[in-house]
Amino acid sequence: MAEKQMDRYAELAAQLVEAKDAYEATIKPLTDEMADLKVKLNKWATDNPEEFKGQKTLKMEGGVLGFKLGAKAISFPLDAPADIQKKYLGIVKKGLPEAITESVDARTLIGALPAFPNVASQLLKLGISIKQPDNFFITPKK
Repeated sequence: MAEKQMDRYAELAAQLVEAKDAYEATIKPLTDEMADLKVKLNKWATDNPEEFKGQKTLKMEGGVLGFKLGAKAISFPLDAPADIQKKYLGIVKKGLPEAITESVDARTLIGALPAFPNVASQLLKLGISIKQPDNFFITPKK
């Protein structure tokens, strides 16, 4: 009994692999073209901000495209001195110790910085800033 069940299981597993491969082959041209169009639409949106009339999104017949804020992140300057990490940890440890775990908890730090402007200004003096990028998106009509 177990032998037949195992044989059937192996047969189904093989069929599943074939179905997945066929599915991936079917959708690859579609996802590739969509990725290419997203790059082109992103370039168009970046090059034509006047089309947005001061807004971050643009409604079109085919859907909505535009920019939305990404997650805030700590950004170290590219030309930072070698001891920047040590200074960074020292500032955060002194001014906002609850943000320190094994390393700096960036989410805690980012969330608390508005309440601790002295920490924020000290980090800025080191060239460390908080950045929040605009992420391009497209939402097609269904």
